[in-house]
Amino acid sequence: MPVCLYQRSVGLSTVLAILQVYFSVVSSQSLKVTLGPLKEEQKTGTYVGNIASATSISREVSQTEFNTLKFEFLDSSNRDGQMFSINGRSGALFTQTTIDRETVCEDMLVCQVKFDVTVSSDVTSYLRLVEVTINITDINDNVPSFDVDQFEMEIQENNADSLTKPLPSAVDRDIGENGIQHYTLLSITNDFSLNVERTLNNKFRLSLMVNTVLDRERQDRYILLIAASDGGPQPMTGTLTVHVNVTDVNDNSPVFSQQDYSFSVVETAKVGDIIGKVTASDRDIGKNADIRYSLIVSGRDSRAKQLFAIDKSTGEITIIAPLQYDAGQTFETVVEARDKGDVPRIAEARLILTVVNVGNNAPRLKVQLQKTVDSMVYISEGAKNNTFIGKLEAKDNDPGDSGVVTCRSGNPNFRTDPLGGSDFAIIMNGSLDREQAEEFEVRLICNDAGSPPKTSFITFKVYVTDINDNPPMFSQSVYVVNVTEENIVGKPILKLTADDPDSGVNKIFTYSLFPKENSVFSIDRDSGILKARTTFDHEVEKKLNVIVLATDEGRPSLVSTATVMVNILDINDNYPEIITRELHVPEGGGKMKFVGKLEGTDKDSGINAELVFSMPPTEDKTDQIFKVNPDGSIYALQELDREIQDRYILFLEVRDKGVEPKSRSGTVTVIVEDINDHAPFFHYPTQKNQTVSFIWSLPTHREITRVNATDEDLGENRTISYYIASGNKAELFALDEKTGVLYLQRRVKSSDDQIHRLLISAHDRGVVSLESQSFLEVVIDVTNATFAALEDRAVEEKYILIAGVVAGATLLFSIIILVIIFLIRRGNHRRPSPPPEKHPDWHVVKTGIQEECGKGQVEKVAWRGSDIDIDIDLKSQDGMDRGLSGGYSPESQPDVTKTGSETTYKKPLTSNGSPWHDNGHGPTTITHDPYRKQDFYTFCKVSNLVNTFIEKSRYKFCRHPAVI
Repeated sequence: MPVCLYQRSVGLSTVLAILQVYFSVVSSQSLKVTLGPLKEEQKTGTYVGNIASATSISREVSQTEFNTLKFEFLDSSNRDGQMFSINGRSGALFTQTTIDRETVCEDMLVCQVKFDVTVSSDVTSYLRLVEVTINITDINDNVPSFDVDQFEMEIQENNADSLTKPLPSAVDRDIGENGIQHYTLLSITNDFSLNVERTLNNKFRLSLMVNTVLDRERQDRYILLIAASDGGPQPMTGTLTVHVNVTDVNDNSPVFSQQDYSFSVVETAKVGDIIGKVTASDRDIGKNADIRYSLIVSGRDSRAKQLFAIDKSTGEITIIAPLQYDAGQTFETVVEARDKGDVPRIAEARLILTVVNVGNNAPRLKVQLQKTVDSMVYISEGAKNNTFIGKLEAKDNDPGDSGVVTCRSGNPNFRTDPLGGSDFAIIMNGSLDREQAEEFEVRLICNDAGSPPKTSFITFKVYVTDINDNPPMFSQSVYVVNVTEENIVGKPILKLTADDPDSGVNKIFTYSLFPKENSVFSIDRDSGILKARTTFDHEVEKKLNVIVLATDEGRPSLVSTATVMVNILDINDNYPEIITRELHVPEGGGKMKFVGKLEGTDKDSGINAELVFSMPPTEDKTDQIFKVNPDGSIYALQELDREIQDRYILFLEVRDKGVEPKSRSGTVTVIVEDINDHAPFFHYPTQKNQTVSFIWSLPTHREITRVNATDEDLGENRTISYYIASGNKAELFALDEKTGVLYLQRRVKSSDDQIHRLLISAHDRGVVSLESQSFLEVVIDVTNATFAALEDRAVEEKYILIAGVVAGATLLFSIIILVIIFLIRRGNHRRPSPPPEKHPDWHVVKTGIQEECGKGQVEKVAWRGSDIDIDIDLKSQDGMDRGLSGGYSPESQPDVTKTGSETTYKKPLTSNGSPWHDNGHGPTTITHDPYRKQDFYTFCKVSNLVNTFIEKSRYKFCRHPAVI
């Protein structure tokens, strides 16, 4: 059963059905499940939930057994269950109809419906009874409404301040926030205010408070609009129109149409004749404007009261006694106008009555008028000047001048024109305006030419009928209204008022918008209430103008316009944003250096868009490095050094100055830009490492060494160029400005110094370039002193020619040498051979510079790899060829012993595959450069025995002992 506790009658059949299944269910487990929440007003077939999955049923049975289960309502007559349908196989529950929470549960805060479902199987004995509870939640589907659309009340004018009058309250069938939350007086007025009180039962008590003293004569009716709004997500509003009728009090006195009235009457006038009429008006209404007239006489004028009387209702003065005995008399009296208020108010006017002595007769007047109804002439205000109204007949039968009559009108809007004889035409004299005077009393006065002249007059009333000559007029031509954005759609914005001074159908008008199709505003055609059809957004549009038309129903209809200027007031509904993402600042500059200014944006306006920046404390202590002012200016609290840290990420906050401020966090990266504040730094050469050496024979443009310097700056400030500042004598060296590679510009000459002290300069490419210098000591290696300066290719070719000549001479004299050797050896066979070191003709040649071989001068020839190839043929004493071609090949060394700077070959040295024999003369010794430069061979001049013979050949190997 539902929580709202409906009283239901349970039929006998239902009771029996329940009793039948009771005993089979009692042994089974009863389950309870709550589904929902289910919003009301959902369409039929809306899924509510699944009983099997919401309970343990789906887990209790296998899939096979589950397929045999069927889900049924236990009581099909249950009103709660009738609102739903169930899938008999799956247990899915759906709505059977559209559910109205207000119908099901009325005013209950919690709405639940309950019913029982049986789960059974035709195949197995499975049976469960499930008690299902569904929570139904409220939606905002009811508009607040008043019992009546129109409510009338009366308030007496000249009321006391703060007078209150009760008002009916509205009803909303929804509950909670969807129920009525507040009331608003939509009408713009200072005369009234709405007093709202909340009662103990959470209802509202309304009353209308009068804030000022009302004056009925100023305004006798007010139309007020009261709105009741609920608090749903899309609030709904109901309105009540209150008609306040200001009732009259007698606060105005009657006023005569004129202060002096003068009437003349002939002595022959009959009793009962009307001689004139006084009129007075009262601005009040009802009995307070019901005027009674009377004559006030005193003293000698008391006779007037005996001759004349005044009709207390109409003000007509009539003759009540014959006048012939008072001919020629003038009576002056006072006429009084008194209203019928509880405390009557009185006005007075002077009345002069003259009884004319007639020796002749006054003219007799008769009027014939057009368009009369009940003796009243109806003239359209659109009638043109000189329009004929009627005919005046003025007859005077007196003879002579006494019978000559002239007539005139006492009303300037009309005149009389003679038609001939005794007839006059009554003509319109100008135009009429009904809005200025709706009714006229026209008096036509006629005089004869007698002496004294006789005067007669006749009066008639003219009623001016309306034409549609006035459009409706708004109370003001421009209305200015302020509306906050995020307004409630349909909530009244402004009530426009207009009035049409015309009458009848010409006075009826309706309101509309121009252009007619307006997606933003709507207006009630009868009340003039302007409403919003959409929600305004101040950030999209700050002002809106709408033209309102008031069109009357005359033919043709007339239209007037008013402009409504709607100012969309801002609310603080947008979050500020930090626009700035990066700030660039040069390094250095000291403390409190200006880094930059943050830029932010807020789509709101006014104070809601005024931004304040701040930087909260951070773990990385960035807030101790930078300072952020409220205006967004950022200053460095310490000197920035890019080489220490080149960027900082600032965690910032920006908030607006709204009443309820909104804030947002963001990050700004401060990039510290490089300035050229570091000179290049040499890694090589340095004070501890500034020497390099190379062999004298190094080819040109081959790298000797590479200088290296770095710069901690960035960009062009760290791009380094190298050059030799000083010490480069004879331009021997060159330095690549980009790579720092040092190389020979030319071949080394014998005249060049062996040690060169170069001053190397490295400078960056900053706008103001910084430079560093370091000394590099370059040593040319000439360790074996067999350096023969080959100045150029011509010298080399000369030596090759000389070598060729020597070779030819050697070939020519080789036979002679062999013969000499042969003879010497023959002599040696005859005597023991002395040790080599004691031989008179040979000397051991040592390595080194300027050593002697015998007494001859040592000559030096150096081989530079593949640059020069020299073939030398050596002949041993046994006549075998000991030739060397080119430089020796270190790879062919069979057995080597090194001592100091000498290398001793103990096995025969081969060159080009030919064995080298020492023939018992000791080990062959070849000087080997420990720096792995090209090998050197030493020549010497042959002394003593063969000196003269080979003078022309100039050179020969020192073969004893065989020293290379």
